Amino acid sequence: MSGKRLSPDQRELMLGLMRDGLPSQEIADAIGVSTSMVHYYAIRHGIDRSRKSTAPTVTAEAAAPDPVQPALCLGWQADALCTQTDPEIFFPEKGGSTKEAERICRRCPVAAECLDQALANDERFGVWGGVSERTRRRLTHATNQS
Repeated sequence: MSGKRLSPDQRELMLGLMRDGLPSQEIADAIGVSTSMVHYYAIRHGIDRSRKSTAPTVTAEAAAPDPVQPALCLGWQADALCTQTDPEIFFPEKGGSTKEAERICRRCPVAAECLDQALANDERFGVWGGVSERTRRRLTHATNQS
């Protein structure tokens, strides 16, 4: 389900399940969100969940936020503006506006890398790299037609 607002308890549960190594689909089912939202929270908190990752695995100890240091991010994600905003902005309700997420992405220095990751991992929900799910489907379709 996209666009669902998570309570602080649900967020903590999701992060705990990620750190325990549960598959993204099981976490999504347990919390009632899309796997894309699970991946988004993982990126935001520096936990590697990508299916085609070349980045080193982050241990639970390394991923746990230090009260003095910001959460550890992997590679380009450290520069992502979305890590400083409410994640639900990037997962609007069906038919909801993506304008706020797209506005943030336009200013983001790593929007291209974000979009590349979304396309490589077939992210089906949310705004990634300033591109909505509908537009990503069109991009994928056009690329497959070529």
